[in-house]
Amino acid sequence: MVRYFIIILVIIPFLLTSCSSFVPAPEGALVSERDAGAAWSRVLKTNVTDEGKVDFRNIGKSPQDLNTFVKYISEVNKDSFKNRSQKLAFLLNAYNALSMHLVIIKEYPADIDSFFKRARFFALTKMRIMQQEMSLYSLENDIIRKEGDPRVHVALNCMSVGCPRLPREPFFEAKLENQLEREAKKFFNEERNVKVNNNEKIVYLSQILNFFPEDFLLKKPSLIEYVNQYSENKVPLDYKVKFNSYNWNINYSTQKQIMVN
Repeated sequence: MVRYFIIILVIIPFLLTSCSSFVPAPEGALVSERDAGAAWSRVLKTNVTDEGKVDFRNIGKSPQDLNTFVKYISEVNKDSFKNRSQKLAFLLNAYNALSMHLVIIKEYPADIDSFFKRARFFALTKMRIMQQEMSLYSLENDIIRKEGDPRVHVALNCMSVGCPRLPREPFFEAKLENQLEREAKKFFNEERNVKVNNNEKIVYLSQILNFFPEDFLLKKPSLIEYVNQYSENKVPLDYKVKFNSYNWNINYSTQKQIMVN
């Protein structure tokens, strides 16, 4: 174990210096908050299925709307938000849009199913976010999680299959509480995220709860009790908790699978 950590300490500085990269904001004029939000709304409505799959290649062919929103993200003043709901809605939309943008920038990878692929995607690639150079890892852990709401973990999407379903609408300041409750209920009532084996008295939970247990335990004394807030089928509190493996394949769709209302 000690040898393992020594190796990690040796390679991390190498990774940071040799593998890090910066993705500049797209070129073009900066638009208003309203127009940027409308552009992001169009991206979601026309390129995301009801199951949360994304037609990345279609977005890449016509990236204007996504670029408009990513450009807006780059120039927002971090101190400009009027209230917590406005700030959190922006942060959730920003993370999801930038994850989508990175899949396209990284030339449509099949997956991020290795330590080094995830390190490059989340930590070693920086972008201009709120007038600062920042990675997705920093955006999530240094800013979003500090808002103290574990429901962000059912709203953030790194564009992999194991993620919560990506909604076909943005998060909005005025609707945020209802949207987060909706996404939590949806997440914790999917069998892939909560599967009970009554014969063995085991509940299999999404790996997301294993990634961030301290966030969920801020609100409830156990993970099962947190899940039971939203799950229609209540899990007995004495059941053993195990975690499903996480699917890091990119959650691709095609335009044929998308119904635009």
